[in-house]
Amino acid sequence: MLHAVVIEKAENNYSAYVPDLPGCVATGATVEEAEVEIREAIAFHLEGLREDGLPFPPRSSRVEYVEMRHSPAAQPGPLKKLCFDCRPRATARQHHGCCPTRPPATLSSPE
Repeated sequence: MLHAVVIEKAENNYSAYVPDLPGCVATGATVEEAEVEIREAIAFHLEGLREDGLPFPPRSSRVEYVEMRHSPAAQPGPLKKLCFDCRPRATARQHHGCCPTRPPATLSSPE
């Protein structure tokens, strides 16, 4: 199951939250640590909902990166819309083929 996750740089660490799971938050000293911690927080959050007999909230968030031009003359042509997994640090396995600068890759489930 995929969940949108936001990771932000804080003053001395990174914080992460899941917009579709209110109260599901985590922190880490690095982005990678925040990613590990938010995965654990998601699992814990969903386990608590399940144990309490509560439904999982529906996913309603959508995360995308949108390329913006600072000067229309500098980058002619249409703006590109990139999916979350096509961000600059995505691996070929994560790439969905929506980014025109990378060829589509064969995808496998992230879990």
